[in-house]
Amino acid sequence: MLRQMAGLFKESKNMYVPRKNAFEFQQEMEIFRFHKAADMQDWFIKTDEELGGKSRASLAIENDKGKFTGNLSLVPGANMLKSGYVHYRWTPIRPLNIEEFDTIAMRFKTDGRFYTICLSTESIIPQQIVWQAPIPSSKNAIGKWCTMHVPYSEFVLTHQGYVEKTQLEFNSSKVKYIGIT
Repeated sequence: MLRQMAGLFKESKNMYVPRKNAFEFQQEMEIFRFHKAADMQDWFIKTDEELGGKSRASLAIENDKGKFTGNLSLVPGANMLKSGYVHYRWTPIRPLNIEEFDTIAMRFKTDGRFYTICLSTESIIPQQIVWQAPIPSSKNAIGKWCTMHVPYSEFVLTHQGYVEKTQLEFNSSKVKYIGIT
């Protein structure tokens, strides 16, 4: 179904969700577009540096595009068993309701590394609920602009990066943040 809908996506969007039924009035909803420096105020960057690691990252606007750069270090800090993470996320003013859609699409250039999209949703569980899914990519896409589609069905419930044994239903009506790791 995604292949059939692919012709409906607009190439200029950075992150959006296409509607489940592409024949309905609103076919997609833009979630975020990198455009100007002020757009960056709601983005947050987190690395293993805060735990003593050596990874560094930055996110900036360059030619109306968000540019994520940095270095991922796999050398653990003094008080760490493992190291090597970089995460950036966007938190909307109020939770997003994207339940009328079934896929998140992102347009970006890739370096061919493995990335994960993370969504946090409101829940009755006291721990932070984070849903993660791999972002499809290939070595053939390195340095090229690509639109990556991640269906909601690919998301799994995680806690601190580990997949939870008990999977809950994904609550796409109250998404608190969207991130890339």
